[in-house]
Amino acid sequence: MLSRKISFRQSAAPGFLAIVLGLFSLGAWAAIPVIRDIGMDANKNNGQANGWITMEGENFDGTTTNVLFTASGGGTVASPNVYVSTGRGMIFCKVPTNAVTGSIWVNVDASQSSAYPLNVNTTLFDPGANTISGQVTSSGIGVPNVGVALLAQGNCGHGVGFYYVAKTDASGYYTLYWPGSGTNFMIIALPPLSAGLAGTMWQVSGTGDLTQNFALAAGTTVTGTVQNPSGGALQNAHVSFDGNGHDQLVTDSSGNFSVHLVPGNWTMYLNPPVGYHAMGLDPNGVSIAVSSSSPYSLGTIKLNGGVWISGILQDDTTPTAQRVAAADIMVNPQYGGNTYNENYSLGDGTFGIMVQSGQAFQLNIQTARKGPLVDWQGNYGPYTSDTNIGTITLGHAGFITGTVTDDSASPNPLSDVGLTAQRSDNGTYLAYTNSCSDGSYILKVPSAGTTVPVFAEVQFYNDSRPYANQTYNNKNFPCEGNVLNVSGTSTVSGINFALHPGGSISGQVTYYSGGAPVPNMNGQVDDGETHNCTLGGWPPTDSGGNYQLDHLPIMSSRVWVGNPPTNYSRGSYINKIFPDYTPVTPVAGTVTSGVNIPLWMVQPLRPVPNGSSGTQAGKISKLNSDGSLVSATWDVTSCPPPGNANYSLLAGVGSTLSSYGLVGSLCDIGTSGTYTGPMVAVPSGERFIWFVLVQTGGQGQTESSWGQNSSLQERNGSNASNQCQDV
Repeated sequence: MLSRKISFRQSAAPGFLAIVLGLFSLGAWAAIPVIRDIGMDANKNNGQANGWITMEGENFDGTTTNVLFTASGGGTVASPNVYVSTGRGMIFCKVPTNAVTGSIWVNVDASQSSAYPLNVNTTLFDPGANTISGQVTSSGIGVPNVGVALLAQGNCGHGVGFYYVAKTDASGYYTLYWPGSGTNFMIIALPPLSAGLAGTMWQVSGTGDLTQNFALAAGTTVTGTVQNPSGGALQNAHVSFDGNGHDQLVTDSSGNFSVHLVPGNWTMYLNPPVGYHAMGLDPNGVSIAVSSSSPYSLGTIKLNGGVWISGILQDDTTPTAQRVAAADIMVNPQYGGNTYNENYSLGDGTFGIMVQSGQAFQLNIQTARKGPLVDWQGNYGPYTSDTNIGTITLGHAGFITGTVTDDSASPNPLSDVGLTAQRSDNGTYLAYTNSCSDGSYILKVPSAGTTVPVFAEVQFYNDSRPYANQTYNNKNFPCEGNVLNVSGTSTVSGINFALHPGGSISGQVTYYSGGAPVPNMNGQVDDGETHNCTLGGWPPTDSGGNYQLDHLPIMSSRVWVGNPPTNYSRGSYINKIFPDYTPVTPVAGTVTSGVNIPLWMVQPLRPVPNGSSGTQAGKISKLNSDGSLVSATWDVTSCPPPGNANYSLLAGVGSTLSSYGLVGSLCDIGTSGTYTGPMVAVPSGERFIWFVLVQTGGQGQTESSWGQNSSLQERNGSNASNQCQDV
């Protein structure tokens, strides 16, 4: 009901708005009607003269319901066709031919709603001369007053367009008008709630004049009761179901609802009445399996409370700012996590939404996809009491447009792919959108009055398609794409993406090899070179230290942890410490598992034998002519190793003495102060080997310091050599 993403197929995807009609209510309502939202696709709050619009709200049922529009030349004009879906909180009406951009009102008996803004395209809508007609029956008998609607698929993964509406006559017959061809049309037939029948949906197939009959069955009676956070009955809560069809309704004065659904898997959405201080259910819906046993009870559903956040949306029009209605208001945890509540701004631009008490949150605002205003994002909280955050001003947008395809010889368009824009100079998030069914997209960038440097990037979220994320133009790293300069409200076009196959990497982060798992670690990925950003970071490791990074390019990769706990190293795969690494290459379309990362404890600098005191000076003697076999002695009295930790010897060649470049090491040579055995041989072209004696740190720890130089300073700063570790 509040979803921004609606797929068009036989089994409706989450967020499919109801196209439901029914009998007019027989009793008058004293409550004032409330318009919650107009339109169901990404370009809400819009209509076309002689076309149909849908409204969602409350208190629409009455003896007489009229819808008024702002008229050309002033005043108002009433809709010639108004259908009220009794008990479902929906109105469907035709836009008058002389309506213009302005406001819309709903009159129910003696009560009138507040004005709600509506943009009207005054070019008359022509539905086409061809018809789709037929009969709706139950047990072979025609069913009257069934709402039958023709839907046209929205091509951007954002919903469907409301194309034409009819209502069956006394014998169950209906007629719809359409263009006579097209693969993106669907019919939905839903009976009055009082009929006790389940609705159905059907893909339109064929051309010209078509006959489409529907046979409705009783299905399963699904019931439930909605309560407010205090446990009281909640009237006018919005409940909807998506599956092999769609239905929705509002709860009665006791908080109860009852609907008939075809047995199978459904997704339920539930939201409180307009302005009610309660949390809706998960915006992505809750899955339910409807059995054939009737009735099927969902029991009591109690909505959660929290902190009520309110404010006003307006645009940056001068000299008088205009209020912004029908914007999606979404909240998610500020430091990462999925959207957990969603609502709309109302006709006067005001909004209210419940957030989790004591938790910082991110507020996301999205306006009509093709509209002139930018989307917006901001961080707030935490709050423990209801808070008005004031006025949020949405600027007018510049645009980036293009297409998203695969990289095949004959490129295929990719729909519903996420695209983002961020400032190239400071990384600030600017915009998000989805590609359309033809692969096209529109990114709206807040740049009115300025020129903004932008990176555009394709990013997959909760998407299993086997492609790698990509930054324009054909770049892997999000901070290294081509800079796009968007000036004012102009459009930068032709920004096309051809996506390459991608793979995934998974593994576990632990405290040193085989140790306890480390949660909330952010795995990072790059190609081993220096960059200002990485390809990883999200999602973090779970409670078992497990992670999976998806949509990675197929390249030799370095994988490490970028946010280790205090006193632990930035571990990398496998048993290495960043920047050292063992490369791993993702495989296209698969998950490369077992890329485990141990975090080693970093110890403060410890003393090392320096020959200035003690019982004996350090000495290494050759036992053969090339020095590959040596005998070593050193002082263990003045600086014994901690616990049972061993000494190690680091070796370099003459040409790297000034930079401490190493060619090898002798690890774990004991604690006795003596060693006899192999030594790193002098490579060809070098004249001598130099060496440093150090202490290893103990199990799960990195090696110790390089020791002191003749000035009693640490030889190589705080840098460990990463040659030897106690594992």
